[in-house]
Amino acid sequence: MCGSCQIASRLVDVVLEADSIHSNVAKVDLNYVPNIAQSLEITSVPALVKFKNGEPKDLTYKLHDATAIFEFLYSE
Repeated sequence: MCGSCQIASRLVDVVLEADSIHSNVAKVDLNYVPNIAQSLEITSVPALVKFKNGEPKDLTYKLHDATAIFEFLYSE
């Protein structure tokens, strides 16, 4: 993963651990699965996709701090 993606990955881990969110999280290097990026219409990385009932619900590229990630995960 690129440097920005590694930092974002660590921030996601911090948010999940600090708040004890019990969610399944999958981390994917889109260099190896470009079809996922295309199907989810991801245009930049790092990106965070939220799913509900197996369907993509929301997408954000705002992974610059733990607060932004927390707010995204808890937004409806």
